[in-house]
Amino acid sequence: MGSEQAMKWMNLVAVLWIQACSGTNFDFSAYSSSLKQVLQIGQVQLNNLAVASDLGKALGWIAGYAMRRMPLWAVMFIASIIGLVGYGVQWLVMTEKISAQYWQVYLLCLLAGNSICWLNTVGFILCIQYFPTRKAMALGISTSYNGLSAALYTLIVKTISLDDESLYLLLNAVLPLIICSILLTFIRQAPSMEDSESESVRDGERFTFITLNIIAVVLGVYLLVNEFLNFRSTSSYRLYAIGMVLLLVAPLCIPGGMYIRDLRNNRDATMGLQREYSRISDDNGGLAKHFLCSDEDRDLQENEMEFGDEVVPEGSAAEEDFADNNADICNNIFTRIRSFSSHSQPNLGQEHNVPQLFRSVDFWLYFFMYFCGATLGLVYSNNLGQIAQSRGHSNAAVFVSLYSSFAFFGRLMSAAPEYFPRYSLSCVL
Repeated sequence: MGSEQAMKWMNLVAVLWIQACSGTNFDFSAYSSSLKQVLQIGQVQLNNLAVASDLGKALGWIAGYAMRRMPLWAVMFIASIIGLVGYGVQWLVMTEKISAQYWQVYLLCLLAGNSICWLNTVGFILCIQYFPTRKAMALGISTSYNGLSAALYTLIVKTISLDDESLYLLLNAVLPLIICSILLTFIRQAPSMEDSESESVRDGERFTFITLNIIAVVLGVYLLVNEFLNFRSTSSYRLYAIGMVLLLVAPLCIPGGMYIRDLRNNRDATMGLQREYSRISDDNGGLAKHFLCSDEDRDLQENEMEFGDEVVPEGSAAEEDFADNNADICNNIFTRIRSFSSHSQPNLGQEHNVPQLFRSVDFWLYFFMYFCGATLGLVYSNNLGQIAQSRGHSNAAVFVSLYSSFAFFGRLMSAAPEYFPRYSLSCVL
């Protein structure tokens, strides 16, 4: 059981890393001005490239369909290759190693935006599969790491160069491929998980999620402080990046501690059984065989010997209880069949097919909320570079990193009602 718990949390840590490198669309403003100069295009055409990146997410249903038909490693490999082509060719264009027309760059942005959906789909499905009773907590912390991507990329770029904006495109192409290649060695789809877990397991998961959130908050504050330090050399940023790497690796202590504890418990239990067996064998050889049979088995054997030949008489209370139990079981089966046939619409959190999805009120509520809310944030983030230039700032990376850090904290707070269910209504208000 312990090793299964360790594997579950190990996969969540892997999801956090995937999400941390998959928010590649958030750093568009950091290099958009240079891309605008290389392509010699206007502001409207540059906005269309940002729209193309977001439009690629409209084809994200392809990733969901592929997840149902293909193994996990294949989906992650396809996501990495799509991002490598979409961002890698843009990097070649921006560094003027190759030339491309505007419509070709538009298609590359569309392809790059679609790669994000493949990685997000992997993360969302793993969170739902491994944490059926804690989906909101798992999804909340995973999406928060996705919002932190631009701040992570900004710090990595500064460790290499202070003024080369093309490095954002290079990292967008290469880093997800590297991370996915490493995670493919141990990340797995979850087996069928039980929805009904003991209260102690749920309390333990809640405490573990609180620990992960504390680590995430420290990481967010650490990257936020970086924007106010204003180092003058790449070596200083490299030293600062060591702390970022340690905070990203810190969640590994949770599954690692579970695995070590499980090994220690198994070893102690095995050594205890061996000592007990040796002691009984030394006292009396015949008792060793008796020790191998558990108390429950001995009681069962004694009951069989004592009541094995006894026949329950007809019309007795035992026979009536048996008949009543069978009737109750049949009634429960027919009740569930009628309930299933009369309620074809699944509940929130269950699998929906396309017709059920379009008939769901929750889907349309989420659609219009996202359309009217999150899309405004995308418009703002995509134009941060131009906003910075209009205010007289030549380096938009600072604003991109700040936006990413505060987007991270906002997403992290979205799951707060799950940690305080009694005060969830007051949190929403």
